[in-house]
Amino acid sequence: MSQQGVTTPHQGTDTTLAIIGSGPQKPEDLEKYLDDVRKKAKTTGHYIAALLTFVNIFPIFAAQLSIALYYIALPQLLWPHLSITLSDILCVVSGTISVVICWLLIAIPYRRVTAVDRANSSSYEQLLNRLHQITAWYAILSPQPPPNNDSLYAIKLREIARCFRAICESLKTKTLSWMLASGYVNAWKQIHRIDEAFISIEPIEAVIYDALHDEMSLQDSTIKNKEALLNRLRRAVRTLDARAAIYLNQQPPQNSVITSAQPLSEVPPSTEHDTTLGQGICTSSHASDEKIQARTIIHEVRLTLHQFRDDRWEKLIRVRNQLIKLTAVTGLVLFGLVEFAIIINVGTEMLKTAMILFYIGGLVGLFSRLYDQSKTDTSIDDFRLSTVRLIAAPLYSGLAALGGVLVVQREFVLTAPTLLMAAAFGLTPSLFTNAIQKEADQYKADLKSTSAPGREKVESSSR
Repeated sequence: MSQQGVTTPHQGTDTTLAIIGSGPQKPEDLEKYLDDVRKKAKTTGHYIAALLTFVNIFPIFAAQLSIALYYIALPQLLWPHLSITLSDILCVVSGTISVVICWLLIAIPYRRVTAVDRANSSSYEQLLNRLHQITAWYAILSPQPPPNNDSLYAIKLREIARCFRAICESLKTKTLSWMLASGYVNAWKQIHRIDEAFISIEPIEAVIYDALHDEMSLQDSTIKNKEALLNRLRRAVRTLDARAAIYLNQQPPQNSVITSAQPLSEVPPSTEHDTTLGQGICTSSHASDEKIQARTIIHEVRLTLHQFRDDRWEKLIRVRNQLIKLTAVTGLVLFGLVEFAIIINVGTEMLKTAMILFYIGGLVGLFSRLYDQSKTDTSIDDFRLSTVRLIAAPLYSGLAALGGVLVVQREFVLTAPTLLMAAAFGLTPSLFTNAIQKEADQYKADLKSTSAPGREKVESSSR
């Protein structure tokens, strides 16, 4: 995703805004912002984020530790003079406190893993690469002398610089959003706004190159109005350069031409410096107005494509975060039930039988999830949704095994039929996890449908 920073730690916000508002940023300023992001990336880890990372598994550990302490009769060994009820309460408290202390201590070193460069290292590196490419492209397109501040060219350069700064500032921020993955999606949204702004000022060859890529992305996509978008995109390409239109996968209808077929290279250059759009674009002819309109159409198509992809990424992350919350709540409920069973002194044999049935159901559910995951498409980064589902599978399968045995037999008895029954009920949560998987796979399919051969802005004067 991207990074950007406008100020040094000693600069004031007002000064920064004044600098940005006065005109386009210098290319070397963007390089400084980028360097600042790399230096401060390791400081963006968040302690609360580290705690939340384990929030869905520590209640399970606490419940198991309490059962273990209760089973080995630790209360009777340490506090033989206390009543049974009080010793059971101390057993529960000691197990809970032990796990909480471990949780708080483990989160200290793990905080580094929640930093922007570690929470999702692949997304972070991709952002940095795109920001470096944007910096190079920005340097190539920055004219000398600078354009007038009220020109479209200058406005777009300022828009690019501001988005670049916003990305860099976010990448230097200590926040929970990196662990929640929403920070990366927001950074990519800013990257997309930069890509769209470049359409208005980059050379016509680059616009056509991007449009041809967008055509490939739209052809097999699941966007509802893709045919209309493709038709408009192809018409815009033919308007910009009729010779380049031959590279389209399908030609637009001949009666749908919206501008002159004369390529831009044949339009006589303006005698004045371009103050409306940018380098290489005439501002006084009707043909130029048509080509500006064509750029606008390509911009709108690109915006629609980006919004579609961003929406799918957000939904994928929302499914993951909701599953984390659901698993955490379920773990707390399980912990509460175990502690209640210990306090009312259900007996060690009953707890031992329940634990065995829980583990059998959990193992069956875990192997079922591993089998399903082996068939899952991994070409799309799901921001560790697969890992969260892997953690949730044994928990829900274990609970299903306990509930199924209790409903059928109304008691926990360790026999062969009971073990088989627990294993059978351990498979039932797969209906729930499969529904989540189906939803996530649909979002992945939508993302994959809009993918095309990689296109990145490169440092080339021909662009």
